[in-house]
Amino acid sequence: MVTSAGGVPSGAFTDVTEADRYAAYDMLVMLVMSHTWTLKEAYPHLTESGAGTVVSDGTGSAGGDR
Repeated sequence: MVTSAGGVPSGAFTDVTEADRYAAYDMLVMLVMSHTWTLKEAYPHLTESGAGTVVSDGTGSAGGDR
């Protein structure tokens, strides 16, 4: 299972608005919760197979290029 989360939009730090920061925060919090729910559902299958791996990446951009 692979999960990934983004961050504030790419570009100059001075161009990131307060709304951008709040949107990124909301997205990251909900993605963590989503990953937790997904892992909870996947866990029995991963352990039953005896070969499960979980990779979680927390880098990236939430809004694409600016």
